[in-house]
Amino acid sequence: MKVRIIENPVKVYSDVNDPAITITELPVGSEVEIGGLKKKDGKSWVGVTLSNGQKGYISGEARIFHIKKVMLNQGNANVYSAPSTQSAVKTMFKKRTTFFLTDTVKQDNQSWIKIRDMQGLEGFIEPKTRIIVIQEAVKATKATGKKNMVVGSLWFIGGSLVTILTFSVASGGGSYIVAWGAILFGAFQFLQGLVQFLTAKD
Repeated sequence: MKVRIIENPVKVYSDVNDPAITITELPVGSEVEIGGLKKKDGKSWVGVTLSNGQKGYISGEARIFHIKKVMLNQGNANVYSAPSTQSAVKTMFKKRTTFFLTDTVKQDNQSWIKIRDMQGLEGFIEPKTRIIVIQEAVKATKATGKKNMVVGSLWFIGGSLVTILTFSVASGGGSYIVAWGAILFGAFQFLQGLVQFLTAKD
């Protein structure tokens, strides 16, 4: 998930300790990818990935804004150069146009929406503009892959045991259960987890 640094510059540390080496300082307006949350001595830290691929941690108290991919849910919307209808119109979005919501700016007691389109053009749209947040797929990790492999294995083994046990009981005559649903679901989830584990970077 990408975030934008707001209000104050934020230091990036190499480890989850204050005395650790400072990698860099992110000025206000910087954008970084964030990862998992860690706790150390009662303090929260958030993993970040810088634009050059280097990883580090920022304080959990840092002021950040989650950048969201959104879609226009109305007829048209003007994109202004400043948070005011009196400013120049940079472009006009049509219905179902997708873009990024990068910040909100207070102006005349209203929260204007700062945006960036898919070509990198930045501007502002009016507070009353109707938008829909697009839920982006969560990137799979090796931990997710392992979890899916374990769950898949349990379903597969459970379904197989039910089938074997009921078949043994019915061996003298009678019906038995073939738990195809559990077996197939387990096999599918195991294979999905294996692919996630082998392809995930971390």
